[in-house]
Amino acid sequence: MTRLLLMILVMLVLFGSCRQTYTPKPVGLLRIDLPRAAYRMFNERDMPYSFEASSLAEIELPTTDSASGYLNIVYPSFNARIYCSYHRITPARLESYSDDCRRITKAASEKGGKVMTYLFSDDVHKVHAVLYAVEGDTPSPVQFMVTDSAENFFRGALYYENRVETDSVRPVTDYIVGDAFQLLQTFRWNYGFN
Repeated sequence: MTRLLLMILVMLVLFGSCRQTYTPKPVGLLRIDLPRAAYRMFNERDMPYSFEASSLAEIELPTTDSASGYLNIVYPSFNARIYCSYHRITPARLESYSDDCRRITKAASEKGGKVMTYLFSDDVHKVHAVLYAVEGDTPSPVQFMVTDSAENFFRGALYYENRVETDSVRPVTDYIVGDAFQLLQTFRWNYGFN
């Protein structure tokens, strides 16, 4: 008898619970709260340049066996990194380095699409720069180069540490583009460097 009552109760619960209509939940989007931009001066004695870097970023200096002037600007909270390289050049080699930067940017934009180009020029400090912001699906959405057109060439490229959906990280990319603008506007050559 108890067994029969238990079976009836289980059947009532099972049939009674199936009356609700299932409503799928809407797709949630990633929310990224970005802090207000703040900067600090990067000016290492052994480096041929100085600039303001984001306070959210860490500067990874090169090891003793790597090329002089190379560094990485790392954003740990965004899983992003700007790989930076530096080269001593001659005016004759400037075009070659500039062409390489444009070629790499073009390759990065082949999947994506539009490339926004921003030019900076500060004749007083001999800083001439180009920033490329690549829209769409690209491994490197931000690229830039800086030169004095005579002796120095500095290049940076942003990469995310993991594969990302471009739309999901758009706010972070835009934030880092702002940081790159600040870097280029405050960039200075240290001519006493050898």
